Amino acid sequence: MIYHRNVNALINARVVIPDNNPRGVNSVYRCQMPGKIRAATLHVDIQHTAIGELTVNLISPSGANVSVHNRVGGSRVNLKETFSSASLKAFNGLESEGNWTLHVVDHLGRDTGTIHSWRLELDLERNAENPNRFSIDVNKLIAAKDGAGVTAVVNVPKNATNDLKGGNMRFHFEMERQFITDLNITLTSPSGKKFALNKFMGWSKFGKKSWTLPGMRVEGLADDLLHGNWTIAINGANTTEIGRLESFAVECVPTSNLAEGIMGIHAKDYLIRSGINTQSRLDAAVQLEISSTLALRGHAEPVSVASRVMENRKAA
Repeated sequence: MIYHRNVNALINARVVIPDNNPRGVNSVYRCQMPGKIRAATLHVDIQHTAIGELTVNLISPSGANVSVHNRVGGSRVNLKETFSSASLKAFNGLESEGNWTLHVVDHLGRDTGTIHSWRLELDLERNAENPNRFSIDVNKLIAAKDGAGVTAVVNVPKNATNDLKGGNMRFHFEMERQFITDLNITLTSPSGKKFALNKFMGWSKFGKKSWTLPGMRVEGLADDLLHGNWTIAINGANTTEIGRLESFAVECVPTSNLAEGIMGIHAKDYLIRSGINTQSRLDAAVQLEISSTLALRGHAEPVSVASRVMENRKAA
């Protein structure tokens, strides 16, 4: 299974470009979100009195070097431009994590300028089979009313749940069905305790639906045993629609030290699942990256939460 993650990082560089100096100057962004690049986009805002004197290169963590501007534009003032994924296709397939460098050289004298800011956007592809996720491909029909239904079992080893609590668990379901309003879904923990996850409620929509349920929303899970066999059982109440359970997965999300009080538990959960999962990682993220991550996850107040994080950082 493949899922996509995005990097949207704004670097407010404010770096002076040395005049008539072949060494030029670097502005560096450290990307801490791993993944294979599907597409890259670069936005630059370089203030200069003659952009025809400039060369601009973007260098990946692996050393791949792409020239995006090579002494064109003559005496035109300021380089504010977006370089599309087609211009940066040399980065496709490379790993994103590490130092990205914007290298700018001024090749002639008199005219001067600065790297005001630049923004790097990366569309990443990652394999969802990670060491903290335990899944099974079910591919079984969900029986109609009075049928036997479908069950699936996922085993979570003990070492995966060390120092974790029920709120660290995630339960993932992928179903092909028009409705879940007529489904009874029960989760059984390794201790044998049963939890009603869905009792004839939910969406009414054609097609495949991926559903993730955070453990914090499963009432009574907090003090239960986490390692061992997790069993999902699904029964239908509709006499005509059957549907199919494609897969079932249990994910153990390591405890983060993010300051939950600043942003609220839901924003914290979204950031953890998107890779901004420690206080140092949060401190390194720019406001646009935080708000973009929350917006992609569907958070209702991405900008205000990101602003509170920034304000708290300044106060500290």
